[in-house]
Amino acid sequence: MAGLRRPARTGASRHPVRAVYTRLINQWNHDHAQDGTFVFVSMDGDGSAQSYFKAHRSLPLDTRHVIEDPMFHDSERSQWTQMADLVAYAAYMHVDQLPRNKFAWGWYQDFLSESPPELI
Repeated sequence: MAGLRRPARTGASRHPVRAVYTRLINQWNHDHAQDGTFVFVSMDGDGSAQSYFKAHRSLPLDTRHVIEDPMFHDSERSQWTQMADLVAYAAYMHVDQLPRNKFAWGWYQDFLSESPPELI
């Protein structure tokens, strides 16, 4: 449709994934500091998305409980990463119920909702 344009995004709205991931890393850092424990983040990907590194590097070193930068693994070569992808996909389908994905709407409720949070 000619002439229709999406409103310009500014600031954090331009990078919603970065903003959400930064909040997540800060929350994990806070939680592990409270518990006196440490966490290491492993995720799917090739490491080309620099915003993940920036979120980790923004944590103050003297109070940091998130160890190192994230470690990336190709899900095609890691069964653990494939499982994590499936859990994330099930949770996403539970929240963002698009009609074309109706087949997966109940996966989270059916298979994951009874699991303790530390296992998800």
